[in-house]
Amino acid sequence: MSKQSKLKIIFIGFLFLLTPFIAQAAEVEFNIDPSYDYLGRSEITAFLYQLGSNAYFYVEDAFYQTLDTDQKKEFSQALKNLAQEFDENIYPKLREVFGSEWNPGIDNDEKITVLITRIRAESGGYFNFGDEYPKIQSPRSNEREMVYLNANFANSPLIKGFLAHEFTHLLTFNQNAKRGWSEAIWLNEARAEAASVFL
Repeated sequence: MSKQSKLKIIFIGFLFLLTPFIAQAAEVEFNIDPSYDYLGRSEITAFLYQLGSNAYFYVEDAFYQTLDTDQKKEFSQALKNLAQEFDENIYPKLREVFGSEWNPGIDNDEKITVLITRIRAESGGYFNFGDEYPKIQSPRSNEREMVYLNANFANSPLIKGFLAHEFTHLLTFNQNAKRGWSEAIWLNEARAEAASVFL
């Protein structure tokens, strides 16, 4: 095999590895829940900021533009830490305890989506089960396995607990759906609150 052929194979292999990232890299319009949003918005634009082994971390454009240079540096480090925490602790440990999310799921992608956006001050995040359904069933679905986190807590140690909480809701939704179970809201919330015990 010639040197040129080997280089072509390496280049094609490199492109193949980047394909999931390239496919997710563009800005995305997300539907959001106006009852959680700090301005009551129902849609925002976000961009892929951090790519983990098990999740895409998208950040609301309008929020990111409010940060100065130092804040962007702090935010960048916080998101790297959060992605690492998710990959090394939250994702494997909570799946071991509560079962898996729908994988590869409605979007046929093994990674979940974490959207960092501005949410009302009293909320750390939320999970919208409507995202698990196609738009024909749930018109405002983002058609992804995803959770939403409050951007105002991005630099806080609390953000890890909020991610664990919302991810537990995602896991629980799939486990209940597989078994045809329904459960009381208080029990679902209690389980999500207890998630941090396993980390």
